[in-house]
Order: sequence, then C-alpha cells, then structure tokens
Amino acid sequence: MERADWLHAWKPSTESPNLPVMVPINARYSRLVAVGLPALCVLLFLASPAAAETDLESRARDIDNKLMAPCCGANTVREHDSGPAMRMRAEIRQLLAEGKTEKEILDHFVAQHGEKILAMPEAQGFNLLAYLLPIGFLVFGSLFLVLALRRWRKHPTASTVATAGPAPDLDPAYLERLRHEVENDS
Repeated sequence: MERADWLHAWKPSTESPNLPVMVPINARYSRLVAVGLPALCVLLFLASPAAAETDLESRARDIDNKLMAPCCGANTVREHDSGPAMRMRAEIRQLLAEGKTEKEILDHFVAQHGEKILAMPEAQGFNLLAYLLPIGFLVFGSLFLVLALRRWRKHPTASTVATAGPAPDLDPAYLERLRHEVENDS
C-alpha cells in the first residue's frame, strides 16, 4: 500500500458541490504538511503576545534574581513583594531604560547596600570559597568512596567468607524428607 493511498484531503465533489469527496494527496505534499504544519504552529506561538517578552523585561528579571531584597535578605527582589523590593524593581527597569549595563546596575546597588545585596557573592577573595568548597568536597568524597570500595573488595568481611564457603554435609535421610515435603506442598 502506498503512502498516498491512506493520506486524503477533502475536496468538493463535482456532482454535488455540498458533499466532500476524499482524494489522495501526493507524497510530496504529505511531507510538506508533516513538517510545515508543526513549524507553522511554533512560529505562531512565538509570534503571539503571550510568548513575546521585551528584551528590557527579560534583562530586568535576570537582574531581579541576582539581588536580595534589602528589607529582610531572605528572598530575591523578584520573589519579594515588600515596598523596598518593589522600588528596587522599578529602579532596575529605569536604569536599564537609561542604557546602563547589568554590571553597572549591580555595582550601583552594591554601592548603596553593600555586598550583602548580591544573591551570589562575587568569586574573589574569601567569597571564592563558596564556589571552590563544594567542588573540593565532591572530588575528595569521590576519591574516598573509590578507595573504600577497593579496600572492601580486597578484604571481605568474616560473614561474607562464612556464607560463601561450601555447603555443609547434610544427612541423606533429612534431605530425602525435605525433598518429599517440597514435592507434597506443590
């Protein structure tokens, strides 16, 4: 069965224009529909107002996530709904509209509030430990785990040796009775 045998399109009939008739679609058009229709749907979604976001707003949200709320310091400016956080969000958008870069805006707020305003400390000086310690713990923890596993494989425990040994000699009468009970239970 060819592909065109099962792909059909609706076309008005010449005998009765109100009734549709199934006509085969050429294989070339079926590929066009299979690729073009999803691509058209994606393009329509990207062009929709819901998907459209201004560059200024996306940059502002990125900066909102990099600054802590000055009132409590528990959440970022984007997550916090306090008055100071809302004023900071408005100021960030105003500075972006003036043409300031992200670094200039972050430096502006650090000058006002100190480094505690940054959600992530800058990777320099003592703050560098916040970035290097997790990596160090991961490396040394992995190394310890590999060495421990090798040691455990070389020196098995006493219980492992005892269970891995040959089976003890059992009384043939006991084995026959056990075999008989197993067969009767089945």
